Amino acid sequence: MKESFQSLTTKQKHILTFIYRYRFLNRIHIQTLLAHKSPSLINQWLADLTTKKYLNRIFSPTLKENTYPAVYSIGINGIRYLKQNETITQEQARNLYAEQKRKPAFIQHCLALAN
Repeated sequence: MKESFQSLTTKQKHILTFIYRYRFLNRIHIQTLLAHKSPSLINQWLADLTTKKYLNRIFSPTLKENTYPAVYSIGINGIRYLKQNETITQEQARNLYAEQKRKPAFIQHCLALAN
């Protein structure tokens, strides 16, 4: 398990920390927080973290809603990473497991805080 954590880049670890802090972020928020110029590189990092299940991606393929950027939240491996490296408590980890069940209003509130 530790070996997979070692394969993360420093920027990907920062992304996981930002997601933990703000709970829900999109690519634009992450790019701003990292002060990074290349959106394509950030998209690669996010795709890698999503395939490795460090992040969950919320995206709607319907016509009107697909113009908005995807929203990311912490995934199962991301929670394991945070429990090991960021010293979060069991109660905080339990709250993170419920992120996928949050209502859209709460997600929009978290995104507004990040703005």
